[in-house]
Amino acid sequence: CYLTPYGDIIPCPFIHVTFGNVRSQSIAEIRGKALRHKWLRKYHSVCIGAESREFIESAGCYNGERDGLPLDCRSSKAFCQ
Repeated sequence: CYLTPYGDIIPCPFIHVTFGNVRSQSIAEIRGKALRHKWLRKYHSVCIGAESREFIESAGCYNGERDGLPLDCRSSKAFCQ
């Protein structure tokens, strides 16, 4: 996980999807929310954000319309499954 300067917890610096903010939620809550998603439940031997074709094609993590802020995980079809 990666903690942004604004308190958002994201899976890594290259997957701009937040599962919560430490200013309003506990780390345990945020971790539990992240682990419910199939992409984050298990260890991957490669960087899924860069090397997993299945993840890249399904993620929809582009956040160009949000001024660089991470997307809420509910906004990404890959993380809403």
